Amino acid sequence: QMTARVEGEFILLSKKPSLTLLNIKNNPDDTICLLFVGGLYDGFLTVPYVLPLAEAIQPQNISTYQVNLSSAYSGWAVSNLDLDAQQIEQCLDFLTNEKPDRGIVLMGHSTGSQDLIHFVVRPGAKKHPNLKAIILQAPVSDREFIESTSEPEQLERTLRLAKELRAKDERAMMPVSETQFFGEETHISAERWIDLAAKGGKDDYFSSDLSGETLNHTFGRVDVPTLLLLSGEDEYVPSYVDKARLLKEWMGAMKAEMRSSESGILGGANHNVKERECQEELQHRVLSFLKEVQPRQQ
Repeated sequence: QMTARVEGEFILLSKKPSLTLLNIKNNPDDTICLLFVGGLYDGFLTVPYVLPLAEAIQPQNISTYQVNLSSAYSGWAVSNLDLDAQQIEQCLDFLTNEKPDRGIVLMGHSTGSQDLIHFVVRPGAKKHPNLKAIILQAPVSDREFIESTSEPEQLERTLRLAKELRAKDERAMMPVSETQFFGEETHISAERWIDLAAKGGKDDYFSSDLSGETLNHTFGRVDVPTLLLLSGEDEYVPSYVDKARLLKEWMGAMKAEMRSSESGILGGANHNVKERECQEELQHRVLSFLKEVQPRQQ
């Protein structure tokens, strides 16, 4: 059983839809603020490496925050990446107003990675002046995970049903019996099921079967320095996926100056990097990357 305890400032940015920030580790002389965005079912401190990472980077003039978007915990099932992106923008505005000369780096875990690439490349995305870089940790394809754990006929049937329901009502919910997700019955909207499970759905950024042309439209349009950290033993990545090839394809689609040489596969790491030695490698790579993008002190 994991216990994580912090004494940090808790900030309510919006009550409805809910949006809260936790200042996990503060450095009053910070030049960089790392803002962590979790994945499906995540909330404050549910990802085991976040607190040790915050402690490791604090002495380097870096403060760490985590956001709970309205899609945190089980809220993802009735949310979408567009709303997440709007809320991430609210956080960036708040952190910028609080300290205008501080750079901000966004770090996404799992579906938090979809949030961040969507934030940067979505239609109409404007470059936020204080956003210095993004980190995508454990970017995985929900579609490929769902495909690898479902019967093809059943998946086709649920997607057909979801499209019929959504056509009648944009906020329609799927019957609970139809959507086993992560082995649990889940109250999920028809729209989010399509986003996650359909080829070309809104969340479909990281599948291994996406064309080079598709990657040019996503990774190719990323306009901030980006660190990619895949987990070598990620239990949500099907065994047929070649992670090294995938990483090479993603980095190949990016502009040279936007891809970090610290990117790589954390050997032996599970999806949320619970292993101590893997956490140390993650800290080392993240800190090296942050130092590259950290504004020079006057």
